[in-house]
Amino acid sequence: FTDMSAEVLGIDYCSNLINIAKSHAPLADFKLMDIETMSFPVGFFDGVWSACSLAHVSKEIFPVVVNNIHSILKRSGYFYLSLKKGSGEILERDSRYDGDFKKFWSFYEEEELKNILQSIYCVRSKLATF
Repeated sequence: FTDMSAEVLGIDYCSNLINIAKSHAPLADFKLMDIETMSFPVGFFDGVWSACSLAHVSKEIFPVVVNNIHSILKRSGYFYLSLKKGSGEILERDSRYDGDFKKFWSFYEEEELKNILQSIYCVRSKLATF
């Protein structure tokens, strides 16, 4: 997005992953922060891009995090969200990024996700399932 002159702010809970992101987006700013407790002013962002980031948030707290994202978006802001399709939650081994650790995943069926988003946004959600 920085190559399109956008001001980009990335967040992650893991400093190693921020370093990897910096190598791919050197013009972006990054902050070490937990998405579950992030704090920005209301209406701060034009857009939020969440490419599978929220798949690492438990289903219990997911609606709270999405509601927080909704509040930090400008009224005409955009929210891109991608998740893993399926059901349930698991802890899965991940050996990428020079390590061997377990990663938490939440999976969502289309109808389940629609219901959550509609309860927060009070509008028909545009969902594309791939």
